[in-house]
Amino acid sequence: MADKKLNVMWFPSTMPAEDKETLETLIRNSRSVMDRLTVVIDREISHLQSHTPDDYETPAWACKQADRIGQIRALNKIRKMTVLT
Repeated sequence: MADKKLNVMWFPSTMPAEDKETLETLIRNSRSVMDRLTVVIDREISHLQSHTPDDYETPAWACKQADRIGQIRALNKIRKMTVLT
């Protein structure tokens, strides 16, 4: 089975092909670290998605919600980079 292509965000367009190959090898050999990072990111996303009744009591709830959504969006973007299978 062929390995899944790595997310293009790993490789700047100006990076030489040889450096890309070296970096790809390094990333693929760090699978256990990537798997652990994925778990940490998933846990943080889950935490950000949980709400309590107190969250709705503050007048700044909409701002807090917008911030959470932005954090989740950023974490999901990073998460896509950590999934190697």
